[in-house]
Amino acid sequence: MIRPRRGASHTGPISSRGWFNLEEGLPLPLMNASHGVSGSGAGRSRNVAPPNDRRQNGGRSGFVSVIAGLGLGLFLVALPVSAADPVKAELTGRVKSIAELKQVDPNHPGVVKVDSGLTNAAKWYQDSVFYHIWLDGFADSDGDGHGDLRGVLNHLDYLNDGKADSKTSLGVTALWLSPFFDANSTHRYDAKSYYKVDPRLGDMSLLKTVVQQAHQRGMKILFDVVPNHSSSAHPFFLNSRSATNALLRDFYVWSESPPQGGSREWTRTETGFYYAHFGRGMPDLNYLNPLVVEEMQNVMRFYFNLGFDGTRLDAVRYLIEEGKQTTDTQGTHRILKELRKTAGEYTGDRYLVGEAWASNDLMKEYYGNGDELTACFNFSFPGSVANSIERGDGDAIDSNISYFCQNLPRGFVPANFLVNHDNAGSRSMTRYNKDMRKIRLATALNLLEWGIPYVYYGEEIGMEGQNGRDTNMRRPLLWKDAEDQGKDPESLLSWHRNMIRARLGSAALRHGEYRRLEVGDHQVYAFLRTTPEQKVLCLFNLNTTDAKALRLNLAAEFSREVYPIVGKKGEGMPAAYQLSMVPGEVRVLSLDVEAKKVCDTPEH
Repeated sequence: MIRPRRGASHTGPISSRGWFNLEEGLPLPLMNASHGVSGSGAGRSRNVAPPNDRRQNGGRSGFVSVIAGLGLGLFLVALPVSAADPVKAELTGRVKSIAELKQVDPNHPGVVKVDSGLTNAAKWYQDSVFYHIWLDGFADSDGDGHGDLRGVLNHLDYLNDGKADSKTSLGVTALWLSPFFDANSTHRYDAKSYYKVDPRLGDMSLLKTVVQQAHQRGMKILFDVVPNHSSSAHPFFLNSRSATNALLRDFYVWSESPPQGGSREWTRTETGFYYAHFGRGMPDLNYLNPLVVEEMQNVMRFYFNLGFDGTRLDAVRYLIEEGKQTTDTQGTHRILKELRKTAGEYTGDRYLVGEAWASNDLMKEYYGNGDELTACFNFSFPGSVANSIERGDGDAIDSNISYFCQNLPRGFVPANFLVNHDNAGSRSMTRYNKDMRKIRLATALNLLEWGIPYVYYGEEIGMEGQNGRDTNMRRPLLWKDAEDQGKDPESLLSWHRNMIRARLGSAALRHGEYRRLEVGDHQVYAFLRTTPEQKVLCLFNLNTTDAKALRLNLAAEFSREVYPIVGKKGEGMPAAYQLSMVPGEVRVLSLDVEAKKVCDTPEH
């Protein structure tokens, strides 16, 4: 999800005085400072309950947990209600099937059934390298200044041309497309219809062609959706706000009045106040309504049937609120299990990767017992990599990887990345101040570590971007740079190709277990990736100014021969194995199992 100032509107300025009055275009009294919103969203508190006079007048008791979502994050709001409430009683069961939703949204396909003819390999994602495409920035096919689906189609060979021995393509094996739904914004996390492609990008036929052509080249593909909310211009919401007894009134979160003291997350309309956590242009969906849950499952089936191999779920921490607990509730976890069941209706794995932007302790809970998300993005990974590189010590990255090795359900791994479309960190070229040794180290750590690696578009050619403004992270890809670097065997693009080839060429690097190896020098970070059939030793000289000479006892790791995958193999017997490393060098060695050499580390 894009990360604006928390509580800020996406469609207009917010006065310091409070929540929105859409009828008059004026802000209403703001919530108390103790209930304000700040930071990136972690640990925030919000006053979401209606005022006391509403509870008294409505005779409300108990709590209703409301999930908000239709995107890539689900969310719930706690509102007191009772069966005696005249408005709720009048609305209950008004829409009896999602088949009826077509009368509100003409793009709605009706009830989508599972295509039983679709299959996928089990845990294919653990053998994949993902490439994250921000559609508006990747490739512009028609010269209007914005990327589009035709641009993606035209450049699929750049990503993977389908040739096993390709020397010209990047070699990634899976794609994540940013949202492509018809929307008001360019980020498209505010869908006006989940069954229509934004005309600025193309149409549904072109989207289907992109999926088919990606598959023909051996690439899987994900769509990006935010279950928490829709656009305020979505036909569902326009119907919902039209009257207190509207057909879809209970598809969203409504109150007769805002919380006492006001709240910028409630917006006033002519028919009541609606709740919109991410801004008045994106009203929260009401997941207390079973039909809202069914509709999100319908969206998932629609795109799985179109050929998508999984989905990236945005802002998953915000599905349901319970009392004053606004994130990470048990209700949220229950909904995620229902969505996982939908993915499980298909033969083979449909991959659900979620944005649970929180501490590692909270993030790991979104795996459940292996029955919630398939993976979560490792938001502490970029900082751990930078910490280790800048300090010249592998402890930070080892701590990050070891934590998840020990705390995730067996067989599950995190989704690692260096940068994304949000403000998780600056692009590598900016973060490491154009120091190519540091950038190559970061790239290799991302692509060789335990976990599923993601590469954000433009990283492979060293595009710059300072975090703090989303637009800095979403600029047009520099295709001339890509063309030039493609001809240079020591370019950053070539380094990405080589690290991807190294990973994909080794079962141990793709999905082997992780174990740190002490080598007698804290500035050389070393680990083993192992499967029953292969051990691979990875060494990183985190000192980018000084060479290192190592003498290792590897008698417990190999007995016969060492085969270099990246760099030279070294010399000597297992109990006294010697090698030297230039500043910032990466060395990858297969122990006892023959492997093909990919490259050496450039020395500059």
